[in-house]
Amino acid sequence: MTGISGTVTDSQSGFRALSRKAIQSMTHVLNGNDFSIESETILAAKELNLAIKEAPISCRYEGIR
Repeated sequence: MTGISGTVTDSQSGFRALSRKAIQSMTHVLNGNDFSIESETILAAKELNLAIKEAPISCRYEGIR
């Protein structure tokens, strides 16, 4: 659901960069206080017509159990 029709490919990565404007415009609509905040932030940005951009990252899970 938080993929927003292909806008975000990994909505749960945890990596975020937000402008001051984005933070100020979202503070009154965000309610989550757990891991739901990741999804809620993306949905709020879309609802508020904020720009959403994605930057490539690499992830390595070797040795993690």
